[in-house]
Order: sequence, then C-alpha cells, then structure tokens
Amino acid sequence: VWNSHAFNLTQDDTIMNGWVNVTYTNTRTHVAQGLFDSRWIFTQHVPPFQQREYCATHTFPDGTHLFQLASHTHRHGIRWRYFDAPQQPCPTAPGSNTNADCMPGDSAFYESYDYSDPLTVNYDPPKYYTGDVAHRTVKFCSLYDNGQLDPDTVKRQSTSPTPTGGLIFGGPCSDADVVCMGGTNKGLNCHGNDSECPDPNNPANPSGIAKCDACELLGGVTTEDEMFIALGAFYTDSQ
Repeated sequence: VWNSHAFNLTQDDTIMNGWVNVTYTNTRTHVAQGLFDSRWIFTQHVPPFQQREYCATHTFPDGTHLFQLASHTHRHGIRWRYFDAPQQPCPTAPGSNTNADCMPGDSAFYESYDYSDPLTVNYDPPKYYTGDVAHRTVKFCSLYDNGQLDPDTVKRQSTSPTPTGGLIFGGPCSDADVVCMGGTNKGLNCHGNDSECPDPNNPANPSGIAKCDACELLGGVTTEDEMFIALGAFYTDSQ
C-alpha cells in the first residue's frame, strides 16, 4: 500500500497506523467549518545547507469564531507560527516577493516545533474576526531547515523515495541538481559522481572523497519533501 505519507518499501506486509481525534458536543448550535489553506502547499525551494521561512495570509469570512488551530509540515519544517489580525493580505505567492506584508511579524500567538505532533490549540471562547479585510486576516509562517543546523539532516538523493501512481510530487533530485555533501566542493553540483567531491582535509573521512548526495528541498508527498498547510476549525455568525 502506498499512502501519501507512509511507504512500505520492504517485501513484507506491515501495518501503518494513523490517528484522528474526534470531539463531540451535546448541544449543536453552529455548523463547523474546517480551515485547510493549502494554496501554497509546495512553495518550498530551500538550497542544501540553508534555511528559508515562508509566510502567507488567510482571510476569514466576516463573523468568524475560530475555535481550533493547528498546522502541517514535514520533517524539515522546524517552526510554525501564526500572527494575529490585523494583517494585510500577502499579494503574491510566498517566497516570490520582498513585500513587508509577507514577512514574519514580531509577536506570534501560536508556535509549534514538532512536525509529527504539531500543537493543536482549542480556544474557549473562540477568537472572533469581524470588520474589514485586515481585521479578518491572520498570517502563518513556516521555517524550513535543509541541513543548516545539522548537515546530516539535508535532503538526500539516496534516501528520498520516489512517489508512484498518481503521487507525482517530490522524490530524489536528479544528477543535474545533486550537490556535494562535504569537502572542498560542498554545496556545488557534482553530477551524481562522488569523485567530484574531494574531501582531503577531513580526518574522519579516510577515503578523501565526500558523497555526492545533497538535494534542494522542494514540496512533495513524502516526509523527505515538504508541505505548508494552515489547519483549524471555525464557525460563523451566519451558520
């Protein structure tokens, strides 16, 4: 079975588990709606051994009561933040401009640091958004680390599974894009050849050759690639 987030690459049967939290109420007064802003899900372009942070905005309908907030990235997403209204909507895709409205703010009201168990906040009473566009708009930002903090965590050509079937996003980078993991040519294209990654001054590497294996971090369906999705739940005055 191939799932968008879990792969069995062995020849043996296995069991993969997922969990969904379900909450109930004895008094139903409003229709709940889900916040699932995935417009920029695959916006990431993080070179090997670097970090980049991407921000976007979400504008709620007038009269929104936001009662739950969460987030979704993969393993390179090391920090997610929400910045409260008022915000000016970002005019273009994250990372494609230097507009101040699309840069991180100064004070976040939500921060999460664990991609595999992101913080889920339940607001009681709910946060209320009404008025003009700015007062109904929140900003969300995710910081992605592609081996800057720890070079061993860089996305690798050799360990990135290739999606199959209809899952066409992500996977290992090509030999035209792969770069040296270390040595004097660290971060430079090596065309799939370790010999282009000399590492003569590293006593921990007696071979004198580093691996040609590091990839740019892009969006994709496995946890070796990335996603950028704002999650939550709300209801409105009109429903």
